[in-house]
Amino acid sequence: MTPILASFAILLLLAIGPVLFTMLTGLSLVRTHERSLDRREGGLTGIRLDNRKAPDDPSAIMDSALVVGHVVLAADPLSVVRTRLRLVVGGEARSMGRLIRRARREALIRLREDAIAKGAAEVWNVRFETSSISRRGKRPKAMQIEMLVTGTAVVRAG
Repeated sequence: MTPILASFAILLLLAIGPVLFTMLTGLSLVRTHERSLDRREGGLTGIRLDNRKAPDDPSAIMDSALVVGHVVLAADPLSVVRTRLRLVVGGEARSMGRLIRRARREALIRLREDAIAKGAAEVWNVRFETSSISRRGKRPKAMQIEMLVTGTAVVRAG
Protein backbone atom coordinates (compact mmCIF):
# COMPACT_ATOMS: atom_id res chain seq x y z
CA MET A 1 0.00 0.00 0.00
CA THR A 2 1.36 3.40 -0.90
CA PRO A 3 1.93 5.98 1.86
CA ILE A 4 -0.71 8.29 0.37
CA LEU A 5 -3.30 5.51 0.29
CA ALA A 6 -2.39 4.50 3.85
CA SER A 7 -2.75 8.11 5.02
CA PHE A 8 -6.13 8.37 3.29
CA ALA A 9 -7.30 5.12 4.93
CA ILE A 10 -6.27 6.39 8.37
CA LEU A 11 -8.03 9.73 7.83
CA LEU A 12 -11.15 7.95 6.63
CA LEU A 13 -11.11 5.68 9.69
CA LEU A 14 -10.67 8.69 11.98
CA ALA A 15 -13.60 10.46 10.31
CA ILE A 16 -16.00 7.51 10.16
CA GLY A 17 -14.89 5.67 13.31
CA PRO A 18 -16.57 7.91 15.91
CA VAL A 19 -19.80 8.03 13.88
CA LEU A 20 -19.84 4.27 13.48
CA PHE A 21 -19.03 3.79 17.17
CA THR A 22 -21.88 6.14 18.19
CA MET A 23 -24.37 4.35 15.94
CA LEU A 24 -23.41 0.88 17.15
CA THR A 25 -23.47 1.98 20.78
CA GLY A 26 -26.94 3.47 20.34
CA LEU A 27 -28.23 0.29 18.71
CA SER A 28 -26.77 -1.79 21.55
CA LEU A 29 -28.44 0.43 24.17
CA VAL A 30 -31.81 0.12 22.42
CA ARG A 31 -31.56 -3.67 22.42
CA THR A 32 -30.51 -3.69 26.09
CA HIS A 33 -33.53 -1.52 26.95
CA GLU A 34 -35.89 -3.83 25.04
CA ARG A 35 -34.54 -6.87 26.92
CA SER A 36 -35.01 -4.98 30.18
CA LEU A 37 -38.62 -4.18 29.22
CA ASP A 38 -39.29 -7.87 28.45
CA ARG A 39 -37.88 -8.93 31.83
CA ARG A 40 -39.71 -6.25 33.85
CA GLU A 41 -43.06 -6.78 32.09
CA GLY A 42 -42.96 -10.47 33.00
CA GLY A 43 -43.07 -9.67 36.71
CA LEU A 44 -46.04 -7.30 36.43
CA THR A 45 -48.69 -9.48 34.80
CA GLY A 46 -50.91 -9.51 37.91
CA ILE A 47 -51.99 -5.88 37.52
CA ARG A 48 -55.20 -5.54 35.50
CA LEU A 49 -55.44 -2.48 33.24
CA ASP A 50 -58.71 -1.17 31.83
CA ASN A 51 -59.49 1.99 29.87
CA ARG A 52 -63.14 2.18 30.96
CA LYS A 53 -64.01 5.07 33.26
CA ALA A 54 -66.10 3.19 35.82
CA PRO A 55 -64.78 0.06 37.58
CA ASP A 56 -66.76 -3.14 37.91
CA ASP A 57 -68.50 -3.64 41.27
CA PRO A 58 -67.73 -0.22 42.82
CA SER A 59 -69.21 -1.28 46.18
CA ALA A 60 -66.22 -3.59 46.80
CA ILE A 61 -63.66 -0.80 46.45
CA MET A 62 -61.81 0.06 49.66
CA ASP A 63 -59.44 2.69 48.31
CA SER A 64 -58.38 4.37 45.09
CA ALA A 65 -55.49 6.58 44.05
CA LEU A 66 -54.02 8.27 41.01
CA VAL A 67 -51.12 6.34 39.47
CA VAL A 68 -48.72 7.69 36.87
CA GLY A 69 -46.08 6.34 34.52
CA HIS A 70 -43.88 8.88 32.80
CA VAL A 71 -40.90 8.53 30.47
CA VAL A 72 -38.88 10.57 27.99
CA LEU A 73 -36.91 8.62 25.39
CA ALA A 74 -34.56 9.76 22.66
CA ALA A 75 -33.79 7.86 19.49
CA ASP A 76 -30.34 6.49 18.82
CA PRO A 77 -28.33 8.28 16.10
CA LEU A 78 -28.80 5.48 13.57
CA SER A 79 -32.59 5.75 13.89
CA VAL A 80 -32.41 9.52 13.41
CA VAL A 81 -30.45 9.07 10.17
CA ARG A 82 -32.85 6.37 8.92
CA THR A 83 -35.91 8.48 9.74
CA ARG A 84 -34.52 11.53 7.98
CA LEU A 85 -33.80 9.43 4.91
CA ARG A 86 -37.36 8.10 5.01
CA LEU A 87 -38.69 11.65 5.13
CA VAL A 88 -36.74 12.44 1.96
CA VAL A 89 -37.59 9.32 -0.06
CA GLY A 90 -41.00 8.62 1.45
CA GLY A 91 -42.37 5.66 3.34
CA GLU A 92 -43.07 4.68 6.92
CA ALA A 93 -40.62 5.89 9.56
CA ARG A 94 -40.43 2.56 11.40
CA SER A 95 -37.73 3.71 13.80
CA MET A 96 -40.07 6.41 15.14
CA GLY A 97 -42.80 3.79 15.65
CA ARG A 98 -40.30 1.61 17.50
CA LEU A 99 -39.37 4.54 19.75
CA ILE A 100 -43.05 5.21 20.55
CA ARG A 101 -43.67 1.52 21.35
CA ARG A 102 -40.67 1.46 23.70
CA ALA A 103 -41.88 4.65 25.43
CA ARG A 104 -45.38 3.21 25.81
CA ARG A 105 -44.07 -0.05 27.31
CA GLU A 106 -41.76 1.78 29.74
CA ALA A 107 -44.54 4.14 30.86
CA LEU A 108 -46.94 1.21 31.43
CA ILE A 109 -44.32 -0.60 33.52
CA ARG A 110 -43.86 2.51 35.67
CA LEU A 111 -47.65 2.86 36.03
CA ARG A 112 -47.95 -0.76 37.17
CA GLU A 113 -45.06 -0.34 39.63
CA ASP A 114 -46.81 2.73 41.07
CA ALA A 115 -50.05 0.74 41.42
CA ILE A 116 -48.23 -2.09 43.23
CA ALA A 117 -46.61 0.43 45.59
CA LYS A 118 -50.12 1.64 46.49
CA GLY A 119 -51.40 -1.89 47.10
CA ALA A 120 -53.68 -2.06 44.06
CA ALA A 121 -54.30 -5.02 41.78
CA GLU A 122 -56.12 -3.14 39.04
CA VAL A 123 -55.99 0.24 37.30
CA TRP A 124 -59.02 1.83 35.66
CA ASN A 125 -59.43 4.78 33.30
CA VAL A 126 -55.97 4.32 31.78
CA ARG A 127 -55.08 7.25 29.51
CA PHE A 128 -52.03 7.98 27.36
CA GLU A 129 -50.61 11.40 26.54
CA THR A 130 -47.79 11.71 24.04
CA SER A 131 -45.75 14.69 22.98
CA SER A 132 -42.74 15.21 20.79
CA ILE A 133 -40.34 17.44 22.68
CA SER A 134 -37.65 17.64 20.04
CA ARG A 135 -38.96 20.28 17.67
CA ARG A 136 -37.43 23.70 17.54
CA GLY A 137 -38.22 25.75 14.50
CA LYS A 138 -39.03 23.98 11.26
CA ARG A 139 -36.53 21.11 11.46
CA PRO A 140 -36.36 18.55 14.29
CA LYS A 141 -33.04 18.60 16.15
CA ALA A 142 -33.40 15.09 17.60
CA MET A 143 -36.11 12.49 17.97
CA GLN A 144 -37.40 12.59 21.54
CA ILE A 145 -40.77 11.42 22.76
CA GLU A 146 -42.51 12.00 26.07
CA MET A 147 -45.13 9.46 27.18
CA LEU A 148 -47.40 9.99 30.18
CA VAL A 149 -49.82 7.28 31.31
CA THR A 150 -52.35 7.94 34.06
CA GLY A 151 -55.02 5.84 35.70
CA THR A 152 -56.94 5.16 38.89
CA ALA A 153 -55.51 2.36 41.02
CA VAL A 154 -58.20 0.41 42.86
CA VAL A 155 -57.82 -1.58 46.08
CA ARG A 156 -60.67 -3.99 46.68
CA ALA A 157 -61.90 -5.51 49.93
CA GLY A 158 -60.87 -9.10 50.55
